[in-house]
Amino acid sequence: MRLIALSLVLALAVPLAACTPATQPTQVSLEVSDVAFNPAQASFIKKSGVAVIEGEAFLRENSGGLKHASGEVVRLIPQSDYARSRFAKLYGGEKYVSARDIPKVPADPSYVDYTRTTKVDERGHFTFDHVPPGRYFVSTQVLWKNDKSFFTEGGAIYDSVTISAKDTEDSPVKVIVSGK
Repeated sequence: MRLIALSLVLALAVPLAACTPATQPTQVSLEVSDVAFNPAQASFIKKSGVAVIEGEAFLRENSGGLKHASGEVVRLIPQSDYARSRFAKLYGGEKYVSARDIPKVPADPSYVDYTRTTKVDERGHFTFDHVPPGRYFVSTQVLWKNDKSFFTEGGAIYDSVTISAKDTEDSPVKVIVSGK
């Protein structure tokens, strides 16, 4: 009887093992920019400036409440051709992409070197000091889980801001990053 049971287990195990892939599936690369990154177009971010950007980052829940981007990294990104192309593809012409749809694609490492970051405080506020004149994207994410859901809600958001030569620390440039 024991020999029959063992034979039955082996007879079932061999076909099942054949169904298991021997290697991990290959990841598909998603091209997120139609143009190569050109550091000269973003080099102004490396200069010293006198402007201050004060911002707030949040998303509105379906119930109407606000979820702040507390503790999240906020990125200040010069609007180069590469960045504009990347944002157009990642966000599909909107200023918000849901948590389920955020693509996991790396950026050109040089592009990352030409950005600045800060963190959002517990009330959803952030500040960038010594910002030189230029056009920027300000991006972050607001993610949360509801008690009754297995899925992460919220998503990635951004907005645009322009710093002029007239902007100073005495009159901070305000930006609201809310996906609208």
